[in-house]
Amino acid sequence: MSTYPGSSLAPAPSCADLEPKPMAQPVKSVHLQYMGYEQEGRVRSYHFDRISPGEDRQTLIVTADLALFLKHHIGIQEGPALSRQLLLAEMSGQSPGASSALHCALTDTEMLAHIASRPASSPGRGQKRAARPETAAL
Repeated sequence: MSTYPGSSLAPAPSCADLEPKPMAQPVKSVHLQYMGYEQEGRVRSYHFDRISPGEDRQTLIVTADLALFLKHHIGIQEGPALSRQLLLAEMSGQSPGASSALHCALTDTEMLAHIASRPASSPGRGQKRAARPETAAL
């Protein structure tokens, strides 16, 4: 192999110099699709479908006591996202194809973890804001 005269570039390897590399194992992609919720009394059940290529859909359900949302000042609209996070955490510890149905519940632990992950916010209701400096009248 040779380089061009005056070139500082290293020569390109020939096909004979390249060693075959083992193929990487395909990464199995899993998709959670939110299907909606059902509510009985003060318990809401969030329904998801787990979709994996080459496998049947699996129904996953997360239940949540609505009193927890009030207790921790978390908006009810955050329920599906919190449920999805919980399901992903549960699935990561599960062997592939372990169960066709997974049912878990949002607890104080998940709610507190969610609150801790929030960025510091500006003063809200019930908190005093810094006083604005008064401007001189024109």
